[in-house]
Amino acid sequence: MKWFIKLNQQFPKPTLGILSMIGGFLIIGLIYIFINSKLLLKDPVVFPDETSFATVSYSLINPKVFSHDWFSTHLGQTEIAEIIYHGPVYYLYLAGLFKIFGFGISEMRWGSVLLGGLALIWCFKLARMTGKNMSSGWLLIFLLGSDYFFLRTSRFGRPEMMVIWLSVVGLVNYFSWLKKQSKWSLWATFVAMILTFMSHYLMGSALILSIFVDRILKNKNQILKDKFSWIFGLSFSTVIFVWILIISRLGQNIDKALSAGGSRFNPSFRSIQAIMAGDELIKLVAIVYLVGLIWATLVKFKTRQEKLLIIFAWLSIVLMIFGGLDWYLGFLPLAGSFGYLVLDRSWLKKNQINQRYSMLIVLVVVIFFNLAEQTRIAMFYRDYDYEVYAKSVADYLPDEAKVWVSQLIPDPSLYLAKNRPDLKLVLEEYKDFSLIHTKQQLSQSEYIVQYWLDNTAKLPDQENIKSLINQEIQTRNKTSQIIPPTIYTPQLTVTELSSSW
Repeated sequence: MKWFIKLNQQFPKPTLGILSMIGGFLIIGLIYIFINSKLLLKDPVVFPDETSFATVSYSLINPKVFSHDWFSTHLGQTEIAEIIYHGPVYYLYLAGLFKIFGFGISEMRWGSVLLGGLALIWCFKLARMTGKNMSSGWLLIFLLGSDYFFLRTSRFGRPEMMVIWLSVVGLVNYFSWLKKQSKWSLWATFVAMILTFMSHYLMGSALILSIFVDRILKNKNQILKDKFSWIFGLSFSTVIFVWILIISRLGQNIDKALSAGGSRFNPSFRSIQAIMAGDELIKLVAIVYLVGLIWATLVKFKTRQEKLLIIFAWLSIVLMIFGGLDWYLGFLPLAGSFGYLVLDRSWLKKNQINQRYSMLIVLVVVIFFNLAEQTRIAMFYRDYDYEVYAKSVADYLPDEAKVWVSQLIPDPSLYLAKNRPDLKLVLEEYKDFSLIHTKQQLSQSEYIVQYWLDNTAKLPDQENIKSLINQEIQTRNKTSQIIPPTIYTPQLTVTELSSSW
């Protein structure tokens, strides 16, 4: 007993600050996990993108299971092209996740939730590094941890949350290097910058560009003598050179891969359209974020770190719009919260308490709006169950059938792959069915799962199938607006799923 008392005396008792920090993280953690668990497989609905990312990632650790190519038993050129097109980091992360926890859409989405949680922790650290007042850190993570866009992104099996987390990690380490000039922080910054870029070439550029703008503003005419820029430039060039060698080794045409990737990055307002298509509360939230960011941009006497946060925020929004990346709307609350963080710091320094309290009231209302919207979505999808929906597809298909699955939202492919290993699946996403419908492909398929939304559907090679599709598919679940797919065979039999789900 004496040794226990002695050991206990060696550790300081937790202070009020430590207890409040633990309590704060516990509250926001519970909110974050609760909302994500309730809407994990409901909003967003399981999307074909996720099928593509999951199957390619699983092919890295078990190449004889899946392929986008016709019933092949190897890691095909399609999988390799996908990795080149999007960058390898997220695929490697998913492959490791599947290796440890097993393959499935739930595992995939919980992996994104984990990245979102890490992003929140690093955002708190980032806020603490811009000033000593802890309240700004809580402001940042409570705003993000309850935000509709951020939480929706954290449930999606795509690289968005990976890019957000790595971007924040890069900013934290860069701030640390500016303060301490330690080699560890320097190289950690370089690693984060490279990994962010290799997670998504366009949005990953926001971190790199913002840091280089900071270097230019600091050094101005001496930028060519900046050691940081030279070391990073050499490191980055080396990684890209090795990546190009790997691409060439895999037998891919580099020019074709680059042109395919570049063709996607065209100015588009899809991200803005996605906001405008949402509920009125979400439109108000988006406006509040943008107003805060604009206001913070106009604030004078910002510190170097605060200027960098504003630069990063604007670059993220511009790249998101430029690339038409509506799935990257998770960057909007991040940019907006950075704006309000800078405003909070400015008013604290000027002792403008009334302005600060007014801002806090506005942000509390924003948090309430976000929680109200997610409550509405949970009610909207209350009768929808992805597992039941996907099982209704699986139950119709006989053992060891050759199945073509194309353009389904929600996409049952991952459920079929996990729970019906006897099926020989071909997963073809993003292509219009009329383009892929050939006699050879039909002869190899036994069942094709595809949406037919009206009775004007036409198959170019076998037009007489059209006469059998004689009615519009009715919505089976009026609450969730989930439309069941039609399953048919090349032998001209058309069958709609029953309303059992």
